[in-house]
Amino acid sequence: MKWLVLGQILLSVGYVWHLVRSYSCKDVPLYLRGLIFSTWLLSFGIVFMLPLDIYYVRVSLHSEHQCQRVRGKRSQNQPSVEDSVLAQLRNYVAAVTGCPGI
Repeated sequence: MKWLVLGQILLSVGYVWHLVRSYSCKDVPLYLRGLIFSTWLLSFGIVFMLPLDIYYVRVSLHSEHQCQRVRGKRSQNQPSVEDSVLAQLRNYVAAVTGCPGI
C-alpha cells in the first residue's frame, strides 16, 4: 500500500508540474511559478489523497470492530463502531450545513 501512496504523490507532482508549465506564460518569474505550483499541489493533493484516506479509515474501523467482536468487550450500553461513526458523520454534516436536525 505504501507504493500506492508514493505513486499518487509522484503522479500529483507530475500532473501539477505539467499544468503549471503548460498554462503559465513564459515571462512569468520563476518564484511566482513556484508559488503557483505549491498552492496547486496542496489543492490537488487533497483530491488525490481523499480516496486513500477513506480506505485507511475503513480498514482501521473494520479491524477495531473485529477486535471488539473477538474479545467480547462490547457491553449492551456501549455503541458499536458503526453507530459512533454515523453519529460523528451526522455531527459533521450538521456543522457544515448549519442544520442541527439531521
